Formats: sequence, structure tokens, C-alpha cells
Amino acid sequence: MDKISNAGKMNPKVYQEKQMALKSQLVEPKSIFDLQKNANIKAQQCDLAQLYGDLESLAELQTELDRIRADITRVESEKGNKKTDSTGYLKQLEALAGQIKPQADGLEDLKFAAKIKQQLIDLAIAQGDSQRAGIFAQELARINADIAKYN
Repeated sequence: MDKISNAGKMNPKVYQEKQMALKSQLVEPKSIFDLQKNANIKAQQCDLAQLYGDLESLAELQTELDRIRADITRVESEKGNKKTDSTGYLKQLEALAGQIKPQADGLEDLKFAAKIKQQLIDLAIAQGDSQRAGIFAQELARINADIAKYN
């Protein structure tokens, strides 16, 4: 039997469990990658609702999916506009990085450095600069390891 004919025989409890399992995978979007992940999950929820014949949930889920896709389009558009201002981006990176002391004097300096590194990561991701974001993430991991030594 195919998926559609099997879905009509799906137990309502199983259907709800599958929907809840998918819903639990949704994340608070902090980047375009999170939005894309959420869109894929919503699409799976829509497919499941359609297969089960839950048209009310399908309409609601489709509206949510459309909103997420609109957010993706908006973020991609903004990212495209930001990329044209690469000098401003580089100046922002330099300004943020310049706030970090070359040698931390204690726990507070390390915590401040971690905060700035996270801002650098967020800025790099927003610019689509995954290479720099990866470097900053490695540096943040080292800072967090140093912070852990204090605890």
C-alpha cells in the first residue's frame, strides 16, 4: 500500500505524536540556517497533516510555512544588501575585535571577550561569511575553555 492509503488508517494518537515530535525540532531562529531548518520541519508537518487528512491543521501549518519562507526571503535580501557594504562590515569586525584585550587579566575579561566573540560570529553569519564565523567560533571555544578553568 502507498503512504496515502496508509495515512488514512493512522491512529490519531500516532498522528499527534508525530506532529509533536516534528514540532519539538523547531528552533528559535538566530540565522538563515535555523529558518531553513524550520521551513523543512514545517513542510514535513504539512505533508503529514495532508496525508492524515487534517485540513484544519494543514491550513494553519501552511500559513506558518509561508511566514517562515517570507522570513528567509527577507533575510537573504538583507544579506545581499549588506554584502555590498563589505568595507563597513570589515570596519565593524575591526571595531568589535579591538574591544578585546590581547591578554585577559581575569575572569571578567574572559567573559567580555566571549561576549564580543559571539557578536563577531553573529555579524559574520549575517554577512554570509562562514569562514570567519568558523574561526571566531574556534576562538570562542578556547575562551570558554579558559573560563571553565576558573569555575
